[in-house]
Formats: sequence, structure tokens, C-alpha cells
Amino acid sequence: MFCGVTFSGSSHQGEVSDAMRLAGAIKGVPNPISELHRMNNPQGSAGNVLAAICSFFIPGLGQLVQGRWIAALLHFVLTGVLWLITFGFGGWIGHILSCIEAARWKGPQG
Repeated sequence: MFCGVTFSGSSHQGEVSDAMRLAGAIKGVPNPISELHRMNNPQGSAGNVLAAICSFFIPGLGQLVQGRWIAALLHFVLTGVLWLITFGFGGWIGHILSCIEAARWKGPQG
């Protein structure tokens, strides 16, 4: 058993579907890794501080650490566009906003 996935038996069908579910590749199936992060890391936790630090260096990396790949992609792309349209002067705004958003994220409400 590795990360909750059992690799025994002769059928590879279960292994592939478990691996895809763990990777969050199947739409509608929750990613257990990001679910654990949400339960164990409320706002102000060490996980959010780490995510904010990651987002300072690479915008969107903190959101990716939190399991939010769409937000990560948006932060990365929009900060890149901001770097380009301001000729390198305004890109830091994207870095800082990405840090703040990662640090303040509370997870799903419910």
C-alpha cells in the first residue's frame, strides 16, 4: 500500500483509476491530498504561510501547493502578462497579490 493505493493483484485497472483519482485527473472526484490540506491547514496555518512564500517566488505556486490548480494557472499567467505590459516594472504587484491570496485562503466553506 502506497499513499492509500494498493498495488496488489493482477488487474492494472484499479491501479490506474486510483492513481488518476489521487492526482485529481477525473472530473468530479475530489483530490484527497487537497482535501487533507483543507482540513488540516486553516487560514494562518503553516501551510498557508508556506504557500504565500512559494507564491512570492513563483506566482501561483502557493495556490498549486494548496491544490488549486486553476487559481495557480491564473495567477501565473496574469502575473506574466503584467510583467510584459509594464516592461518589467509592475510584475511585482502580481507576486504580492498572489502571496496575499494564498495566505488568506480559508478553503471551501461548508
